[in-house]
Amino acid sequence: MVSAPSLGELASLSGGTIYQGQDVTVEAIGLVAQELAPGALFAAVPGTRVHGATFAADTEAAAILTDEAVWRSCRRRGRLAQFWWFRMCVRSWGQCLLGCLGIRRSS
Repeated sequence: MVSAPSLGELASLSGGTIYQGQDVTVEAIGLVAQELAPGALFAAVPGTRVHGATFAADTEAAAILTDEAVWRSCRRRGRLAQFWWFRMCVRSWGQCLLGCLGIRRSS
């Protein structure tokens, strides 16, 4: 049986770096917030009608990956306080693509 990768391992595979929370394991990755169990990573990306981050408060996922504009909007409105938020950079074709990673706070 293959063990679940950590956020740090996933970041390394994609050329990114995670400075905090890198030991959080990711058992699944998905695009539908309501279908994800604890231990999953919710990829809150733009959809054809709405941005996936619209549903971020509905997820039980351990972490959320989204873009910086959405993070700023959620932060201004006080949403998603149950997550620690970090800015991140993934290098692609020599450019730094900024995003945000939210890691669920321990209860």
